[in-house]
Amino acid sequence: MEYKNMTRQPGEWLETNGTGSYASATIDKVLTRKYHGLLVANLGPPAWGRHVLVNWNLDAMAIPGRQENIRLAPGIATSDNMNPDTLKPENFSLDPVPVWHFKWQNTSLERSIVMPHLTDITIVSYTVETKHPAISLFIKPVIAYRRNHVLAAHNDFFDTTLHIRENGFAIFPYEGMPPLYISVEGTENFRVHQNDDKMLKAYYALEEERGYPCTEESRIPATIEIELHNQATCRLALSTAPIADIEALFTKEIDRRQNVKQKIAARTGKIQPPVIKKIAASLDWAAAAFLVRVPPDGRNTILAGYHWFEDWGRDTMIALPGIAFCHGELDRGLAVIKTFCRHQKNGRIPNFIGPAGGEPAYNSVDGSLWLFWAVQQYLIYGGKTTNLRETVWPTLKDIIHHFAAATHDDAKMTEDGRLYCGSPETQLTWMDAAPGGKPVTPRWGHPIEICALWYNALKFAEELADKLRDDAYTPPVKSEKLAETMRKSYWLEDPGYLADNINEA
Repeated sequence: MEYKNMTRQPGEWLETNGTGSYASATIDKVLTRKYHGLLVANLGPPAWGRHVLVNWNLDAMAIPGRQENIRLAPGIATSDNMNPDTLKPENFSLDPVPVWHFKWQNTSLERSIVMPHLTDITIVSYTVETKHPAISLFIKPVIAYRRNHVLAAHNDFFDTTLHIRENGFAIFPYEGMPPLYISVEGTENFRVHQNDDKMLKAYYALEEERGYPCTEESRIPATIEIELHNQATCRLALSTAPIADIEALFTKEIDRRQNVKQKIAARTGKIQPPVIKKIAASLDWAAAAFLVRVPPDGRNTILAGYHWFEDWGRDTMIALPGIAFCHGELDRGLAVIKTFCRHQKNGRIPNFIGPAGGEPAYNSVDGSLWLFWAVQQYLIYGGKTTNLRETVWPTLKDIIHHFAAATHDDAKMTEDGRLYCGSPETQLTWMDAAPGGKPVTPRWGHPIEICALWYNALKFAEELADKLRDDAYTPPVKSEKLAETMRKSYWLEDPGYLADNINEA
């Protein structure tokens, strides 16, 4: 079947919970990615990793005197309807949570979404102002229950049985996956209508543009009908465990965010001009989404990006100052460093850790060298040298030892002190694209940034050994000697610039 691409990708919003779970979609149109979802949970065993549990709630208002319900944006595109007819919000804001304001004649509806910190819960709040005695909301949760990288298809194993509870219902879609609890609070005027295995064939335009499968079949097991009176607020929670008090969770999270905002205001208060202050405050706020504690053990790490990246060594070490240290998160940042130190193997920190149920990947040379730079930044921002003695310093020495001892055939110190890495078949530097296993930009040999990072590592290790009074540490090559070798090797006199790489090719 042929699909028509959207002409413009609408703005997106992102709501996170500090564990790698999130909610995200477009602001005013339709879901365009398979990674969009209202509850995308970063699960522990046995599922491991991020899963799109709930795609979205299809929300509609029923207003007295109007025959057709009014569907609220965003919606979900289908194979035969690329742009479903939905009421777009009059305005949208992100302070301190995503909020949509809809208006239809003399009725206004505010919808907000929040994920309480460190919980796999999404709370959707609805507040109505109307001149009618009441309006009705019809909410249809669209459920996928799939790994975030794959799309759902109809199967006979998905259990859509509704387990009715006092404040909503629960379903247990798959063995080995958490249940889904859908709970309503703030009104007693609601009903749950079971749907007979109703399916929705969703279409994601951006996945088609990226060359990936773009359609899936999700379930709509029930419709929740809620009667809302003027100035009333109700909250609907999607969760992987029962919730005793939705309002308390919501209030606690709003209070937490207000406290964070006050700290950001204190950090950015003296920045001028005002427009730069606003940008700085926005970046400060956004940084928190990437500093996470991954289940089940709560390991501290940094996500390389949303919606699909996990924790990558190179990206983490480069990002640490901006994500943690300059915001005063010295302890959390050091915990991230120690996470990668604990995963060090034969002188390599992982290029990629990923879900705890899988094996880390070690196909990177520079990630281990960026670790030295990240530790330097920790000290520059006020970290204590003594905090490095137990885990970090032994790891740094191991990295130097293994590179110098040529533990790996694809990364070793040569006689002149430089690092040699890779082969025509490997991609161990930041230019690591390798479709079909073949590097797009082969950089085997002596890449200049690898040697520069290696020099920095050696120089810093000499200084740190002195501060920690580790007289047993002996560098494999003096940093001054390496610096002189690099000056002679990389400077190209005639064009007047540095060589990117040196090899025997």
